[in-house]
Parts: sequence; C-alpha cells; structure tokens
Amino acid sequence: MLSGLTRSTIHQTTYLQAKPFPHIVLDSFIEPVIAKHIAAELSILAKDKTQQWRFPEADLHADQVLKRGLSDFDKMTPLLRMASDYFNSASFLAYLQALTGLQDLIADPAYVGGGYHQTGVSGKLGIHHDFNVHHINGKLVYRRVNLLVYMNPIWQSDWGGQLELWNADLSACQVVIEPLFNRAVVFTIDDAPHGHPNPVNCSLDESRRSLAYYYYTVAEPSTEKRFHRAHWKYGTELL
Repeated sequence: MLSGLTRSTIHQTTYLQAKPFPHIVLDSFIEPVIAKHIAAELSILAKDKTQQWRFPEADLHADQVLKRGLSDFDKMTPLLRMASDYFNSASFLAYLQALTGLQDLIADPAYVGGGYHQTGVSGKLGIHHDFNVHHINGKLVYRRVNLLVYMNPIWQSDWGGQLELWNADLSACQVVIEPLFNRAVVFTIDDAPHGHPNPVNCSLDESRRSLAYYYYTVAEPSTEKRFHRAHWKYGTELL
C-alpha cells in the first residue's frame, strides 16, 4: 500500500534529528490509485447522512470541537477496514521500527482513539499531549508513535486545519504542517504537544479528514508524563 518512494527509503536520521521532537512528513505516502479510492469512500462517509450511524456523537468540549472519530472496525467502510488492517500489519510495524528507531512496536487491534477522524466547519483540536498509558490484551503498554495520513484530495491553505508541533515546554510552535492529500506525518509522542487549534474554515459540505493510527511499546518512555487521557494546553501548562 505504501508508495515506492516510502517503501524504499528509510529516513531515520531525518526523523530522529527533527525538532521540536522526532517526526517526519512523507508525501505520496499511499499508492496514488489506492489513496484516491480511500479518499472517495471517506468523502461519501463524511457527506452522506445515512452513514452517520457509524459514528459516536461529535465532541462538544472546548478543546476538541466538532471532531468525529470512527475506531470501531465493525462499523468501518470496506477500504477504511483495508487501510486499518494494513497499518496494523507486521510489515508496516517493521517499517515504523526502522523509521523511528523504536523496537517492538505494538499495534492496537481496537484502534482506540484512532482509525478515521473528520472535523467539520469551525471545528478544532487544541494543543495537547496525547494519552500514553493504555492496555492491549490485558497488558500495560505505553503509546509512543502516531501516524496521521490526510485524506482530502483538495485542501486550501486558507481553510486552516494545519497541524502544529510545539516545544515540550509549550513556549512556542516550531513546525506548521499543511494537511495536504496523501501526506503522512509520523511522530514520537514523548513530550510532544501538537494539534490544529485554529478553527477549520472550509466550505459547509467539506470537512478535514485523516487516517490516524497509534503504536505502543511495553518499554516505558523516557518522559515522566503518564496520561490516561489527553491533557490540553492552557498557557504553559497541560491540564
């Protein structure tokens, strides 16, 4: 499913040296024809009101506005299931380990918090630190890596939705990433505040759409933070 460039090139040095925390941006991440078909399916999923039974209710709190997620594999559409299976596969885990330098990565078969995300007009995701304590098959694990793949074939910069990567001390945003079609962002979440805090300003029939998958280790991270839920940026504190 990965494009030829992504399959054949391991950018571990670039990844590990990136600031403000290890990350990389990879364009044309999924084979183009496959990506177009997935995007078309997700566009229908977002716009067809008869499909809304698949989703839980949209978030209503002040830090996560009008974001809807679909992590229930049984309710996913066919190509979303295919993508989710692939990004949890042993071959993809091997790729991620080579990229990030983190060994023994574990995929989450329940896709908790991940799978598919869409955020409608005026929606946002405040700057936050992800939950990093989880249980998989009864075993305590620590979330270490996020994979995001953007799925809007047409996205205009003035629609907002840019991903921001912040310093660990919350003093400043260091990197802004446009959510361009078939662009992947991979990052290690240890001390890694991020989000898209500016409200999405797309047309009423559009939404910001992405695939999202999270990866874990039994080995503890170096960060002292242990969060069972997301903690949000308020000034220079995570609350």
